[in-house]
Amino acid sequence: MSHTSTLDLSRVHNLIHLYAELVDEGDFDALGNLFSRGSLTFSPGDLVLRGGSEVSDFYKKTVIIDADTASPRTVHRVYNTIVTSSGDGWHARSRYDVSQFDAEQGVSVIALGRYFDTFKAVGDECFFHTRKVLSEYLGDTQNHLTDLDFNYQKSPNSTLLKSHYSQ
Repeated sequence: MSHTSTLDLSRVHNLIHLYAELVDEGDFDALGNLFSRGSLTFSPGDLVLRGGSEVSDFYKKTVIIDADTASPRTVHRVYNTIVTSSGDGWHARSRYDVSQFDAEQGVSVIALGRYFDTFKAVGDECFFHTRKVLSEYLGDTQNHLTDLDFNYQKSPNSTLLKSHYSQ
């Protein structure tokens, strides 16, 4: 791949946004399929998931699904995406925010952060090779995530994460 075509960029952008859509729909099997040949890392904490089964199982165990909507009641927005071509694929970096609806609190932002991605292609298929999720802020996630310890270091007000921007 010596050049990046418009079609290639479109495929990369579609994968970036498909990840967010599948989380919001609670379709964790399809989400896992996005990483069938890749890995997903969460930082801080450096939890690494390899392959579709690990990713799918993790989301099924950690994301709370609302019984009425069969979804997490979230909206993941991805923006400020920058994609660059490399010799054997693409690199991308984006920002994200996550909002969630709660009957008592209404809509609130529960997470902010960055994605650092690499993509590869085999034939006409483009796929995630790696994704690093760098959490910069976690708000009230009690209705979104089960009680897991990602080894996050929280500030005294339990909202801002001490993070670094290394990839």
